[in-house]
Amino acid sequence: MAQRSAALRAVPRSVTEPIPADASAEVAEAVAQERERIRNWLHDTTLQTLEYVAGGGYSQDANAIELMQVAARGAHELRSSIERLGEEQGDDLVSGLRAVVSDAQLFASHSIDLVAAHTDASVSSSDGAAVVDAVREALTNARKHAGAGRVVVFCEEDRGRALVTVKDDGVGFEPHRLDKQLGIRHSIVERMSARGGRALVESRPGEGTLVTLTLGTYLGLGA
Repeated sequence: MAQRSAALRAVPRSVTEPIPADASAEVAEAVAQERERIRNWLHDTTLQTLEYVAGGGYSQDANAIELMQVAARGAHELRSSIERLGEEQGDDLVSGLRAVVSDAQLFASHSIDLVAAHTDASVSSSDGAAVVDAVREALTNARKHAGAGRVVVFCEEDRGRALVTVKDDGVGFEPHRLDKQLGIRHSIVERMSARGGRALVESRPGEGTLVTLTLGTYLGLGA
C-alpha cells in the first residue's frame, strides 16, 4: 500500500484522468489498481445506498425519515472516503467488521450476528480493509438475493492470518450461477486475490450460502 501511494503521488492528477503516455510501468499499475479499488468501493457502498433509497427501502414499512437517515449515512461515508483518498485504508479487522455489520443491519430485515473468536489485531489495515469490503458485498448479496432469516459473520485472526466466513440460511443457488455473478467475482474473489488471500463461495438451492475468506494459511486453508 505504501509503495502504491508513493507511485500515485508521482502523478499530479486525478486517477480518473488518462494515464500519461510517458508514465512508468509502476505508476501506470498503481493508478490502474487505485481505479479498480475505487470502482469496487463505489459499487459496494454508494451504489447500494442509492438503489436502496430509490427502491423505497425495499419495504412497504420504510418511511421518509428512515430513508433520509440511510442517505445521510451514505453521504457521510462517501465524503470521508474522498477525504482519505491515497491514505492507508481501514481500521483493525474486527472493528471494521463491526462497522460493516452495523451498516448492513440498517438495510436488512433479517438478523446479522458477528462472532469474533480468537483475534489479535495482527492483520494489516490494508488487508483488513479488503476483507471488510468483501464481507460487505457478501452481506449485500444476502440481503438482495438470499431471502435469509439470519446471517452469521465469523472471524478469527492470528499473526497476520485470518479466517472470516459469512453464512446465511437463505434460498441458496445453483453453483454454476457463480460464473454470472459479477459482484462476487469483482468485489469478493478478485479483491481477496489482490491481497494474496482466497475467497470460496459455496451454495446449493435450499441450503443457504457460505462465503469463506482467508488471508495466509489458516486452519488448513491455503492462500
